[in-house]
Amino acid sequence: MAMPDELKPPLHIIELRAENIKRLRAVRIRPDGGLVLLGGENTQGKSSCLDAIAMALGGGKEIPLEPVRHGARSASAFLDLGEFTVERTFSAKGTELVVRDKEGIAQASPQKLLDRLCSKVCFDPLKFMGMEPKQQDALLKTMLGLDFSDIEKKRSIAYEQRTNVNREVDRLKALVTSSDFDTTASKELVDVAALADKLQVHRNAVGARIALVALIDQDEAKVAGIDDQIQQLEDRIQELTGRRRALAGAITTRRDALPAEPAPVDDVEARLKTAEATNARVRARVEHESLVTKLETNEDQAAELTASINRADEERAERLAAAKFPIDGLGFDDAGPTFNGVPLAQASQAEQLRVSVAIGAAQNPRIRVMLVREGSRLDKASLQLLAELARETDSQVWVERVSDGDKGAIIIENGEVRSAAEETAGAA
Repeated sequence: MAMPDELKPPLHIIELRAENIKRLRAVRIRPDGGLVLLGGENTQGKSSCLDAIAMALGGGKEIPLEPVRHGARSASAFLDLGEFTVERTFSAKGTELVVRDKEGIAQASPQKLLDRLCSKVCFDPLKFMGMEPKQQDALLKTMLGLDFSDIEKKRSIAYEQRTNVNREVDRLKALVTSSDFDTTASKELVDVAALADKLQVHRNAVGARIALVALIDQDEAKVAGIDDQIQQLEDRIQELTGRRRALAGAITTRRDALPAEPAPVDDVEARLKTAEATNARVRARVEHESLVTKLETNEDQAAELTASINRADEERAERLAAAKFPIDGLGFDDAGPTFNGVPLAQASQAEQLRVSVAIGAAQNPRIRVMLVREGSRLDKASLQLLAELARETDSQVWVERVSDGDKGAIIIENGEVRSAAEETAGAA
């Protein structure tokens, strides 16, 4: 039984060979150690080394519009990963990818294999390998300048017509062979049309009767529906009659209970003068009581929401406790990730570097190769820490720096390694 990929040891780049990739002419690098420093001035080819790795592993969106160095006709990037070799070539015809195992056997689906081994890099399949046989055939004939389409079209039409004719011949032969007739049969045909006319007249009569019966059934159904409506209206009339009788009784009762007209009030004018002030005090009290009610309601809602927030915080804490983080101390708050309880953005550069390397190693557990393009921002202490982290996580980190003074750095000049002695290099 094959061992799962996650249980196998990580793969690193044992050797990189690249020719005519972007600014590169020809480089061969055999890194030693987890930290691989690429130094040199700007526009000399450091970034192109990292691009060669990304293109070889990722393809697809990792390949720019012009991957080949200006003036060259073809380019290639070769990676030896120990367990596999990856070679991607570029020419005027496009790009080709070949992945071989230790025995040199080409893998049937190279991009699927790399996607599985390096989850953060995705690229497209080779177009030619994914074509149908007919498409491959047409492409090859076009490349060789052999256009037989007109001849093949005529032949196809003739072949199809012949097939149809032969099929009819076979059918007729079978009928002739199997046919049997009565020698005493009359030679005069029965007038089938006349018989059919008589039968049709009968069928028309039967159909007319059936249609009339259906109409009668429909009318009877309509009559029954009208009867139901009449019954409903009669019930409604009885209901309304009862309601009218009840209302009339109520009117009589209220008239009998109607009190005498009250005597005139002399102080109405005085009360009107003070009514607005009285109403203002009433409205103020009502508004106050309303505000008190709203306050109490909102306080109750706030308490409920606080309880909900606390429950959410508890659930969040439980999920965080159950999560498998790539490094101890990593967590989250409302603003984002934290490290040892402090926002990651406020953590030291060393802490941020440690977290980043751990995340990178977790995202690519099989081909554990990382590319750092802005390595000039790292000081010597950070580079030393990066080397230590590479060893701790069993990773290989390629770092591009605008410098030629880093110990063990591979210096790229004019698209090539500065000297053969520096082909095998790397930081401790």
